[in-house]
Amino acid sequence: LEDIFKNNDIKLFYIMSRFHNPLGHSYSNKTKQKIAELSDKYDVYILEDDFLGDLDLNSKSDPIFTFNPNGKIIYVKSFSKILFPGLRVATVILPKDLIKDFRYYKFCRDFSTPSLSLEIIANQFENGILVQHLTKMKKLYYLKMKEVKRCCYKYLPPSMYPYIPDTGFYFSLKLPDNISSRELADVLKQKKILVNSLDNCFIPKFQEINLIRLSISKVTFSDIDYGIKKLGKTVLELQKNKDSIFKY
Repeated sequence: LEDIFKNNDIKLFYIMSRFHNPLGHSYSNKTKQKIAELSDKYDVYILEDDFLGDLDLNSKSDPIFTFNPNGKIIYVKSFSKILFPGLRVATVILPKDLIKDFRYYKFCRDFSTPSLSLEIIANQFENGILVQHLTKMKKLYYLKMKEVKRCCYKYLPPSMYPYIPDTGFYFSLKLPDNISSRELADVLKQKKILVNSLDNCFIPKFQEINLIRLSISKVTFSDIDYGIKKLGKTVLELQKNKDSIFKY
């Protein structure tokens, strides 16, 4: 990253520091602090999208913003994922030199955030509902990811490498070299299991990365067991077919 900042005319760097979509990864505090330092050193604004940060189980895990609150970090947080998707309300913390322009362009964009949406958020805060809801969500997604880990280690072949965070919406799987993510996604779709091939999530230079993404946000515990079991079985079937073709 420092090499990119140093040798290119970079003005803005967009990043999800916690529970990255599509991979599910989170950075360590040490890495986040270094990114904050680089933004000052090379005069680059950091746009930090912390849309799932409220699910973080580690109370000592901080966003990049906390390491340089008076610097060039633009911190963005959404309420849509932690409450309900129809509530299109977010909050942003800006460097002082951007506030005037931001207000102007926001005014041009939507004139004003709908009062009803703001009242819903205010009510959630004032009555303690949001804190209770987040406590429930944290436990639920932790248990779902725990079930994902159990199923992956039980059903997936050794040729697959899972990256499973402790919580969040997404986890990703590295596939065997001889099976493409798009191929697997097409076969699983016929079995009514939806996974996302990640080749369309990367710029062309990195599209050879052979990954799939799965979301646990709308599935039950039995769905997780069923889906991962079928996924592992499908991968083994595809590998067996390819090995047979290769032998002939």
